Amino acid sequence: MISGRHTCVGLTCLLQTRLAALEHAYPGLKDATYKVGCEEEVDNIEWFCSGSVPPDTCEMEHVLLCIRVRLCGRAGVMLLDPGYHVGEVVTVMEDGRAPTTGFVQGGATSGVQRWYRYRAWGGNAAFVTWEVVTRRGGGGGGGCEVFSAESEDGRTGSEKVKAGSERGGGGGGGDSEEKQGTINTNEGTKQGGDEDKKNTAEQDQHKQDTREKEKRDKENGKDDPEPPPPPPPPPHQEGQTESKHTSIIFVGLPFLSPLEVAERRNIAYPIKSLVGRDSTGALTSGLYFPVTHVASAKVTLFTKETGKKKIPLTYFMRNEEKEEEQQQQQDEEEEVNKKRVGRREDKNGGEERKEEIRKHKQEKKKKKKKKKNQNEEKEEEEEIKKEKKRKTKTKQDHTQQQQQQQQQQQHTQQTEILLERIAGDTGRSAGELRSLLTHTASLLTDLDLLADLSRLNEEIEEISRLN
Repeated sequence: MISGRHTCVGLTCLLQTRLAALEHAYPGLKDATYKVGCEEEVDNIEWFCSGSVPPDTCEMEHVLLCIRVRLCGRAGVMLLDPGYHVGEVVTVMEDGRAPTTGFVQGGATSGVQRWYRYRAWGGNAAFVTWEVVTRRGGGGGGGCEVFSAESEDGRTGSEKVKAGSERGGGGGGGDSEEKQGTINTNEGTKQGGDEDKKNTAEQDQHKQDTREKEKRDKENGKDDPEPPPPPPPPPHQEGQTESKHTSIIFVGLPFLSPLEVAERRNIAYPIKSLVGRDSTGALTSGLYFPVTHVASAKVTLFTKETGKKKIPLTYFMRNEEKEEEQQQQQDEEEEVNKKRVGRREDKNGGEERKEEIRKHKQEKKKKKKKKKNQNEEKEEEEEIKKEKKRKTKTKQDHTQQQQQQQQQQQHTQQTEILLERIAGDTGRSAGELRSLLTHTASLLTDLDLLADLSRLNEEIEEISRLN
């Protein structure tokens, strides 16, 4: 963990510390508040929730905060998730009745919309299911889409991205991509039709329940009835694809080892990222890069306004490392220049030889004045043409070199502007951000470290398949 900066683990600990200040206003809050673990993208939900505790094969790669509540004798929990930037407190009653929170709109990015729904697992209230509905395409959402379904280095969505920022609700575990297949509504109405009908039916049912509740409240003389839960997601739009997955939150017992388990798990993730978000959880700017050798690694800088910009991670290497690389380039350029000089000398020697031949010819051709004049004119024309070509080539090389220098300066200025913006959005200084990337570039030169991380991810993926 970076000192003073947090992933989902640190953000949850920070939030719990800050909530402790409300103990005097709400006695018992500290005792009712505890950290809980979440297993992401569970396939066999019934098996996972069949015991009093999660299976031994669980990873618990995400951490959030839980407050146990009781309302008129009815048990439930309130969930606070700063790591996934959920912008509201989620209430989950064991009986599923009000004030259980309905669908929650997740952070929308360019062409991507997400909805979350949390429900107690029937028959075992120690587990809460977290259903994630993701729709891509159709022009939905605003902002900038940062992570695609398959990352740049070819890794699939099961190797989830963790992103962190302390500003605007903080950083932590980023949105994980979906393992399950998508439903493409362009391929035919049959694939998405049933789901659309289901969503439309849920919306109609929601409206009817709301009207009936308002009628009951009016009959019972309630002046300030409870607000209805949020409606379900709207039906598909044309061109959208939808995918779903379910994660499991274990609320039965406190998660006592988030740093030793979840944080260490996050260290091995094959993609590293740092993002800034606004108060609603929407992305404003950030950076990310794959964990691969520095020679091939590229860091992607992005902002909501300007989009993405990829630059080699070697850009942030230390000065001495840069000097070595520049010295190597200079040596290569000198070698090329030596070859050019050698060719010029050979060419000059050839020209001297030509001059001797020409003089020799002049002596021979004194007897043949007409032929002599013709040859001299022809040779002079050739020399003039060659001289013009040499001057043109020299001028073109000089112009091209100047253009390259200007482009390099513009590239450097744009990169520095992006770094300043990202540093500001993530609550850091630009110097701290450069230092972090410099240290990262140095680490990614270690082939043994990269091999160990690759092996760890393979072992983790093998365990994940058991769930």
